[in-house]
Amino acid sequence: MDIVKENIIKTGLCRYGEKQYHVYICKSDVFYGTGDYEDQFTGEDAEKECFSVWYEDLLHPGKINAGGGYFETFEDAVKKAECNSGFKKWI
Repeated sequence: MDIVKENIIKTGLCRYGEKQYHVYICKSDVFYGTGDYEDQFTGEDAEKECFSVWYEDLLHPGKINAGGGYFETFEDAVKKAECNSGFKKWI
């Protein structure tokens, strides 16, 4: 969580039933490839500015339990976070 906390540039609030959890958009200097040759990106890691999406653990607040991926633009990262069915608002 410390690495994520250091790079958070936007925080959102999500709900699952009565429970709340956070979604974070972070800035990163490494765009991690997937290794899948069919992806648009080459699949290789690259040093370049990008953005990542991370989800807080529903049962353990303050801990990250899932990543939502890496994106070349801030706007794409925001869209990914907002498409989560539990997304409520940016805080």
